[in-house]
Amino acid sequence: MASYLIDTDICISFLKKKYNLARKIDSVGLENCFISEITLAELTFGAYNSSRIDHHLKEVALIGEIFELKPILPVIDLYGQERARLRKTGTTGLATKFHYK
Repeated sequence: MASYLIDTDICISFLKKKYNLARKIDSVGLENCFISEITLAELTFGAYNSSRIDHHLKEVALIGEIFELKPILPVIDLYGQERARLRKTGTTGLATKFHYK
């Protein structure tokens, strides 16, 4: 089964209940969806940079509870390859597909 690394923009859209993301995530299986340390850091920055810090920090905590956190260091090269490939093809969607071992 494929695994999906959910990026910051997808997390924000998920929290805003946009694009039927909850249904899309459910269709691929929550157990197959992950966030990275970078995504958690970006969401935390966004919370502290907002006018509703406490509210957004609670959302960050919720994302941390919903999705399993994966360290990014072991897959940095794969991330670079996949992001470049997606940009070149203009592909957007639920998340960057990758196989995390």
